[in-house]
Amino acid sequence: MHSIFCGIILLGDSMKVAVVLSGGGSKGSYQIGVWKALRKLHIKYDIVTGTSIGALNGAFMVQKDYYQAYELWTNLSYDKVLDTEIVDEESKVEIIKQYTKGIVSGGLSVNALEKTIANELNIRKFFKSKVDYALITVEFPSLKPIIKYKQDLKKEPDKLKDYLMASASCFPAFKQKEIDNKKYVDGGYYDNLPINQAIDLGAEKIIAVDLNEVGIVKKPRKQIDIIYIKPHNYFGSFLVFDADLAKRGIRLGYNDTMKTFNKLEGNNYTFKKNHLKKNYQKYGAKYYQLLDEFIEVDDVKNKLHAKLFEFMLNKRLTNKNKEIAFNRMLENIGNYFSIDDSYIYKYKNFNKLIINKFKQIGPNSYNQVDEQIKLNKLKLLFNSPEMVYYLYQAFDNLDRKNVYRLALLFPSETLAAIYLKVLIR
Repeated sequence: MHSIFCGIILLGDSMKVAVVLSGGGSKGSYQIGVWKALRKLHIKYDIVTGTSIGALNGAFMVQKDYYQAYELWTNLSYDKVLDTEIVDEESKVEIIKQYTKGIVSGGLSVNALEKTIANELNIRKFFKSKVDYALITVEFPSLKPIIKYKQDLKKEPDKLKDYLMASASCFPAFKQKEIDNKKYVDGGYYDNLPINQAIDLGAEKIIAVDLNEVGIVKKPRKQIDIIYIKPHNYFGSFLVFDADLAKRGIRLGYNDTMKTFNKLEGNNYTFKKNHLKKNYQKYGAKYYQLLDEFIEVDDVKNKLHAKLFEFMLNKRLTNKNKEIAFNRMLENIGNYFSIDDSYIYKYKNFNKLIINKFKQIGPNSYNQVDEQIKLNKLKLLFNSPEMVYYLYQAFDNLDRKNVYRLALLFPSETLAAIYLKVLIR
């Protein structure tokens, strides 16, 4: 499947390509990042279909107004979406209170978003574009799906923005959209990822961007080449409208797409091509040598714990691939030290960030962790940089038995500490 799409990049395939965009509220910024990557890869599309925020983003893709869409998302705020005032935009309690109030009263008004879309949408450019299009909304209360193709919308071009808003009416959080005395709600009530509509328009290859949010997803009605792009990282609730989160979503969408097409690498983190291999080639042998030294002990007291730790590691290495396990450990360290997972890293820069964060912890944390261990407050130590720091220091401690016992409880943190031993030697 990937090789077929690489053919699009390199060979200019003549088959019809569709981009399918799911609903997902404010997480729609991710789709702009995907679009950015498709532009970078010179992947052209003939069809766009979308539901909810995917329908709105899809309209910009039909217009081919990337920079306009990017500007809109990177300046996102509640006052550009909702008519209600949110006093403290950083307060989760305040945001939940407003949405709860809206649900009780029949949904919040999104006239502000409607005005924004009306100002940004270029109806003439949309219909003049050669890119075909379809959206889904749902009639309420019958829940009858309403599918609007570009050829249908051409008959009433001035209603394009109305049907876009109807598709994105995330009821009950938002009010229903009324068109010609009929009420409509979010298209996700019927199909949140409209692949079948792309097939109806003649798509032969599909790039489906699924934001993994609530909604029904229909199975494709026929066999077709589909490549799915989905977020691996968290970037806020779909009802939180914030410019910084939107920028983060754009970066993540770009990264995941470039990784999907084998131009970048990593899982939750993103690295330049071949940089994970370079890092493994530089540090892998030293890391596994130190790990072997940690496991292979002579004294009887520690041997049992060491062997149990080795057994645990081998169980985790289900594919027996040391390089994959090494890279997973590297990403775990990034998570422990709260390294931003939305940027693209060279391995040297990533390691420098790890070392700098490690050195910022300070020696006092060792005593604090030691006290928590004595008080059996281990739950507070899982996935913490302080635990990694403690284990790093404890390796040089004469009380090795305690270290092996902790290694059984904190295997990932132990591996992180061993890696830091390799980096800082």
